[in-house]
Amino acid sequence: MTAERRTYLVVIGALLLLVGGPLGVRQYNIARTAAFCRAVGVLPPAELAGFADRCDRLMWERGGPASGLEFIRDTKTLAQFALVGKAPYEIVVEKGHVGLKYHEGHWSYSDLLFWGEDYGPDGDRIRILKIAYGSYGFRVLHQREGGHSEPGGPANRGQPIRSETNRASTAAGPGG
Repeated sequence: MTAERRTYLVVIGALLLLVGGPLGVRQYNIARTAAFCRAVGVLPPAELAGFADRCDRLMWERGGPASGLEFIRDTKTLAQFALVGKAPYEIVVEKGHVGLKYHEGHWSYSDLLFWGEDYGPDGDRIRILKIAYGSYGFRVLHQREGGHSEPGGPANRGQPIRSETNRASTAAGPGG
């Protein structure tokens, strides 16, 4: 084999790795996210209500609904928010909302749980725990009536609801 041919094959191999490598990683991350979301989605309502309680406590410990943006990466706090055997990689707290990211990497290819204020179909303020499927949609896991309240307050009474799925258009693609 000539040196010129060997160089040509190395260049072709490098290009194939550059193109194919990220696609394989992306597929792996999407599969991992789907498995995690399914496992969390079948947790008992009482366990999800307890998880929401921990999110409320964390939010109030970090300054309540008026708090600024904070990224939490300390392992002791992360361990308290483990679900289905996996502790989050990072927790983000801001103004009464808690976001939990369960895998390192791009936000579009991770499993994300959110606990925060939203509005119900009738326009009333509610608190919702939802899990996001990367950039493709979300599923409501737990809901409580009322907006922000201190832990143990009236808006903190657990009211699990049926799981709902809202699938966003996949035409937008990852990160879209």
